[in-house]
Amino acid sequence: MPNEFKELSLRRSVEEVISVFDRYPDAAVFAKPRQSPATGYIETHADFPRMRAYLEHLRRDGLDPRQLLPPPIDVRPEERRRRGSGGSVLVDQMYSDEAVVLAVARFYDLYQSAYRWMAENLFPTLKDQLYFYRVGPVRYHALIFRNPDEEVGFDRQDRRSMVFPAWEPVASSADSATVCKVIYAWPYDQGYSALHDAPHVKRALGSLAA
Repeated sequence: MPNEFKELSLRRSVEEVISVFDRYPDAAVFAKPRQSPATGYIETHADFPRMRAYLEHLRRDGLDPRQLLPPPIDVRPEERRRRGSGGSVLVDQMYSDEAVVLAVARFYDLYQSAYRWMAENLFPTLKDQLYFYRVGPVRYHALIFRNPDEEVGFDRQDRRSMVFPAWEPVASSADSATVCKVIYAWPYDQGYSALHDAPHVKRALGSLAA
């Protein structure tokens, strides 16, 4: 594998990554050796044309590998020190609501984009048999519970910050941007199911097929 590929990472823009790929137009497969505890050194093979095609998909849809990285910590240093003074804290306490919403929305948007690309390019004859592809594209609704406590005790491990996702089919990918809502009260304490309170999964297959 050329050294240029070893230097690639999610911190490079999609344009930078494609420019490296374009320097090797005749390449088909790259093999990268790695060490396995069971068998010693083995090779991991990368399908060059397929990787290049996926990068084009990202560029066409205005997506960037750097969006997969966590957002920058945006809580002030003095506030981070205060929150960590008593020991460990929840990771999301280092981020504002806005940063958490951005990260969660990006995750579901990129996840669906990758899923649909794989279905269309790796399983073209089977894609319509894949339920999630067949009913899609979908719009995710993410109910984000953020624990307001700075620390979570052993008696409250089930109340750490988490995301309750639901989805509904939409007419086109242009309508599929993830919608997020942040809450601070543990839903089950309010006498209802968190998933029931979150936007319901709407399997409107009949209306989509009409």
